[in-house]
Amino acid sequence: FDVYNSCAETENVLGDFDAIEGHLKMLLAQAETLEEKLRPNYTLVKSLGAQGGCNDAMNAAITVVNQLGEMLPPLHDATDADAKKEIGMTMKMLAAQDEDSLLNLKTLEGDCAEKHTMRFLHELVFLAYFEKRSYFPIPACRIVRLSVSHGVCRESAAGFGAFGAIHCLALGNFAQGYRFGKLALSINERFQDNEFLAKVYTPVYGVINNWTEPAHACLPPLKCAVEIGLATGDTEYAMFIAHTHCVISFAVGKELGEVLKDMRMYSQHMLTYNQHRTHLHSRPFHQAVLNLLGYSANPILMTGEAMDEISLSAFDVDSSNQFAIYVHSVRMWLECMFGEYQLAWGSCKDRIWEKPAALIPTWCYNTFYSCLTAIAMARLDGEGEYLETIDKTMAQMTAWARATPWNCQNKLELMKAEFAHLKGDHNLAAEFFELSIKLSAKHRFIHEEALALERYGLFHLETGDHSTAYVLLKRAQVCYSQWGALGKVAHINEQYL
Repeated sequence: FDVYNSCAETENVLGDFDAIEGHLKMLLAQAETLEEKLRPNYTLVKSLGAQGGCNDAMNAAITVVNQLGEMLPPLHDATDADAKKEIGMTMKMLAAQDEDSLLNLKTLEGDCAEKHTMRFLHELVFLAYFEKRSYFPIPACRIVRLSVSHGVCRESAAGFGAFGAIHCLALGNFAQGYRFGKLALSINERFQDNEFLAKVYTPVYGVINNWTEPAHACLPPLKCAVEIGLATGDTEYAMFIAHTHCVISFAVGKELGEVLKDMRMYSQHMLTYNQHRTHLHSRPFHQAVLNLLGYSANPILMTGEAMDEISLSAFDVDSSNQFAIYVHSVRMWLECMFGEYQLAWGSCKDRIWEKPAALIPTWCYNTFYSCLTAIAMARLDGEGEYLETIDKTMAQMTAWARATPWNCQNKLELMKAEFAHLKGDHNLAAEFFELSIKLSAKHRFIHEEALALERYGLFHLETGDHSTAYVLLKRAQVCYSQWGALGKVAHINEQYL
């Protein structure tokens, strides 16, 4: 059994899924006890998830967890009420624990059922985050409660990290989320477990810390986690963190040529290791970078080297709800950036800004560009149907700017500038435009400095000051060029200069 299990595990790391299937079938057919089935079932869950069969992987994990005595609701029957109940029970348990007691929870010793349960629960957390976000709190909360009740193991670190992400994504309690993120890092350090580092850094630096720290600060630890994940054979998490590193690099304004270089390299790694789900999720962002660099004749069409939205297969769309959200989101950003507001409003009408996601870039940019789009449409058609989107997105960004002013204040000031312009208060609009430009430069968001300069230039065009508009638009082109967005440089030339 050990030999065949080792073969299957190695094949999973290498992405040799054709070979793994035969080994796992043999192992599961010959296993007589639950204990003998645990190891091949764990490899089965990981291999199914890596291939994009997330629902099958989650159902397999739920079955094993139930057999181990930790009863979970079926995937298809779980409701928001189930998730809220899990969160409430977990918060009640944690209310009785102070900081020291959490940091000094006993270690879960031996090869016990609780330890195996947490291994499968952790895989469920990762899978649910991508494809069944409403189920995500259930396994995360179970890991936390098992850790408090029975002791911590290395999976506990990732569980507390996921619980911190829930506070940020679902509860809006960023301080508590940050607290649990730090606890996750402390638990991982306690076990000195490099093999698990990528799993812990995923929620902490990919989700939690962006609500508190400058997004730029997340890039070095994420890069480190990619290297350690590959070195320890954790290709699944290494490739997801590589994807996260690339999209955050894009969102903080790293030079697009460098971002593209990383995207191409990691894309090849994903294909080499058969990490199809993560490769699928990376494609819309990859194509957006290509479009901004000027590699596409139509910069708002998600078609080119990385993907072809016109001929997307039914498998691509149906196999990943998250992929569809990413395509929808990134296309809307490009439509707004290139002034195609009526097209962008088609996405905004679906209230895409209400869908929780990692703050940087998806949720933040969905909120930001939805607001700019709604204001642009209100300027054309009157406030009418657009006012609710404007009000709610501005309220959302205001809350985020209080928590993480470095990442969000410059965006909020641009939203306020456009709204003041809509209301006809030109003096106030000018103040907000100038503050957005200043903060974008100070916080090293050169792409958002470019956008604010462009929008301020258009403001002056509309108010009749053509000489100031020209100066601002030329400054915007300089910033876009430094970012690498030659597609935007050309767009300004064609449309306004």
